[in-house]
Amino acid sequence: MDYKREESIYNLIPKEPVKIEKPASQDNDHSPNGRSRGTRVSFKTMGPAKVPQRPPDQFLKSHENDVHLPKSQQRFKYADAEKRKPPVPKVTEKPVMGVQSNKNFIVENAIQNITAAPRVPERTFVDSRHGEKQPLDASGLYPVYLNKKDFGKTPIYLEKRKMELEQNEADMRAYVEMNERKNQMKRMTEDERNIIIKGLKDNWEYVYKDYLALPMVIDTPMKKSMKERMERDMEQLERDARLIESHKIIYIAD
Repeated sequence: MDYKREESIYNLIPKEPVKIEKPASQDNDHSPNGRSRGTRVSFKTMGPAKVPQRPPDQFLKSHENDVHLPKSQQRFKYADAEKRKPPVPKVTEKPVMGVQSNKNFIVENAIQNITAAPRVPERTFVDSRHGEKQPLDASGLYPVYLNKKDFGKTPIYLEKRKMELEQNEADMRAYVEMNERKNQMKRMTEDERNIIIKGLKDNWEYVYKDYLALPMVIDTPMKKSMKERMERDMEQLERDARLIESHKIIYIAD
């Protein structure tokens, strides 16, 4: 049910008309309101008007904005210039004339050939029935390694390894001998042996005296444990005394 359309006394009161506010429009340069923001004179040139313009007679010329680097004082030189051969003589250059030699090339060649060692023929092998020859050394059929200077000798790395092992063994022997000297055993004298035996027997007598002082009736766990402990102590003292008495020579490790 629509309550607004019902008849009511409040509807007789005149109401104020509601004004609708339009949002602000965005003016551009082409709108009539936007022409007042600037004049056409400020937009006649390309770019901002603050940039100074060059006069017409000072137009941009070719290569005007190129960067010119300073010329190097050193002359260019190739990396292998020293290894290169001298240049070919020019047409205008004349050779040195009048140079003569008194050397007898015929006699020199004869002496050189007579005194020269005979040429060693290349070792080859024939691998076909047509007599085709192949070099023997590069074929792998001949043990070339027999001609090496170090053939049959122990390699250097094995000799170094052997020396290292010998040095390690010598260091180990020296270390063991040093420890043996430090831990060298000392022989017990007869007086010390007698003193130890007497001390063990005195301790046994002391424990035995306490053992005899125990009551006849052992009726509590405490008395029972005390009796067992005294018996173990007396047995241990007896074993130690018999062990020392049975060995006249005793060594003590430091």
